[in-house]
Amino acid sequence: MRPPLEPTGQLPFVITHATSRTIESSQRKLIRSHVMRGKNRKKSRPSQPASSSSSWTDQNGEPGRYHGSGYLPMKVGGEFSLMRFAAEMTPQTLDTIRKLRYEMFPIEFTQASEGNEASWFEPVWKDEACLHLTLFTTNTLLAGLADSAEPGHHEHHYYYHRTAMMHFDAALGILRQRLGSADRDMDDATSDSTILLVVGLAMASTAVGDAQTAAQHVAGLKRLVDLRGGCGAFRGKRLLQSKMYRVDIEVALSTGRDPLLKSYTSWDPYIFPSQESASLVDHLNSNIKSYIDTLDPRLRNIWNDLFQFVRAANIAEQCNRSIDTDLYLDSMISIHYRLINLGYENSAHEAFRLGLLVFASTLFLQWRNMKTRYEHLAQRFKRALMFQEDVPIGIKLWLHIIGQVFIFNDHEAQDSRSALTDLLAQCQVNSWAKARNLMKDMLWVNFLHDGAAEQVLRDALPAQIHTG
Repeated sequence: MRPPLEPTGQLPFVITHATSRTIESSQRKLIRSHVMRGKNRKKSRPSQPASSSSSWTDQNGEPGRYHGSGYLPMKVGGEFSLMRFAAEMTPQTLDTIRKLRYEMFPIEFTQASEGNEASWFEPVWKDEACLHLTLFTTNTLLAGLADSAEPGHHEHHYYYHRTAMMHFDAALGILRQRLGSADRDMDDATSDSTILLVVGLAMASTAVGDAQTAAQHVAGLKRLVDLRGGCGAFRGKRLLQSKMYRVDIEVALSTGRDPLLKSYTSWDPYIFPSQESASLVDHLNSNIKSYIDTLDPRLRNIWNDLFQFVRAANIAEQCNRSIDTDLYLDSMISIHYRLINLGYENSAHEAFRLGLLVFASTLFLQWRNMKTRYEHLAQRFKRALMFQEDVPIGIKLWLHIIGQVFIFNDHEAQDSRSALTDLLAQCQVNSWAKARNLMKDMLWVNFLHDGAAEQVLRDALPAQIHTG
């Protein structure tokens, strides 16, 4: 049995004293420090308009094999008209929430709920606590973005910070009241909106780098889910279920703890390759294909799923179409849980597994303008890159670039830059076009990865790398 999580003194999962309706001063200072952490985050490259999402989840709630094309025509128009919200909702507030919906989906090639915008907003307009937590999260994000956009001018940052704290106080007060009265109203204490609140707290803690507090929230989430009868009880609630799994995955990547909500037992591929895409795999660089063929079949199946997903993403972007929402969500769940549940003594295979986790996080977990660092994954991946004797040079280069671009901090990237420079020289890369072609032999989403990777290459070989 897993030992109970020790309190960290930071944003405890819930304070359930029914008579306590306010936040202690020490907690208020701690919460305020969380909001201020976004202040010095770097600005990411501008994101492009997002793109939507048929499920291959079977009747038992487990992913089956997907045979579709993976993308749908873009939906035009909104779905708001006669909504009644749980609290006063001004046009400015609604616009603020829309910003969160846009920012929280990590990649531009899926709109992941554009086609059912009203469903995404349903908890917000029905539940006052969800509305307050959503506005807390949004204003915290906007505070960080404002500071990045206007360094040295903190007026907007402090405005968003104060607004965020007001909404956090309101949301936490309602949540404490519900859980404090669980003995009288268990349905309310374990309702969808209460579970969504806990998910939101965990996601916020992960975003600001407080993995231990996020783990406490997920442990609390697991207790609530068990009281509802397990994750299967949410089978018909795709967005809520996917958010639960997502934060469970993020905490596992941040802490190294086993996931609490799901453990995969099927290792079959989940995306059935078309004849054309299977032919593309056969025509990979011979060294890369030979290496892929030597992998553990479970790891090879995951690589194949990512290969098919990346191909669908690139085609969807070129055609101005959208990735299917259920394809997107089921891929996120199946790929991450399978990778997390693997592990190898073979250092080369372990480096490849961790590299796939880093890459998958850029597709499914990272927000648009906020880079979340998964500390445990970053440290494991950094060590694994030191032991790749049997890995083809093209895969080594891909692993180093995704590490530098997507997970290493500035200090780690600087320390590993000389290794990247050596690999570029060994591959005889003297232009961005050549480097990009090598990356596309592996896994690469052009519009998502090109900009940041090009800058890394410029820094590694400033005299040789060009934009041509």
